[in-house]
Amino acid sequence: MNRVRAAAAVWAAAMAAGCGSRAVVSALPEQRGILPPIDFERPHHFLSMTHPHVDRFAVRDIHPAEGGAPWRWTGRNPTVRLRVSAREGLRIRADFVTAQESFAHTGPLTVRVRLNGCVAAVVKCDAEGEYRVNEEAPLECLERSGEQQLGLELDKAHRAPDGRVLGVILLRMGFTD
Repeated sequence: MNRVRAAAAVWAAAMAAGCGSRAVVSALPEQRGILPPIDFERPHHFLSMTHPHVDRFAVRDIHPAEGGAPWRWTGRNPTVRLRVSAREGLRIRADFVTAQESFAHTGPLTVRVRLNGCVAAVVKCDAEGEYRVNEEAPLECLERSGEQQLGLELDKAHRAPDGRVLGVILLRMGFTD
């Protein structure tokens, strides 16, 4: 019995030793959100024609959306303003469609992709359909900081019965890495 009492006393002493409070009290660290807040007033690096404020970033020749469509008709020189945080390793991406409605009047098109006025790529559109530009952004064409202007320059377009000049259907345009 003495052995049992001795074991119980050792066990009780061990349990009591672990019950002390050694917690360090400190203030909670500053809490941050997972993603930065979206600022619809400033340009982004990529612009889809479904963006709620696309008109704020359109510089020229991008017509209003038609009935909530995820695309927009353009004129001959659709241009948007964008912002990038780094210059190295950027690629230019533009997705557009040569639609039957326009292509029937113009025939094959040559589309020059312009970055701040420099020709960054040339696309030959020999048939109606979808086209994607995915080219490295030339460093000599990028502004050192601030906003960049990215656009398409079509060699021809046609005038619709309502008077609008119609070039291509633009889906999205901007920079990727």
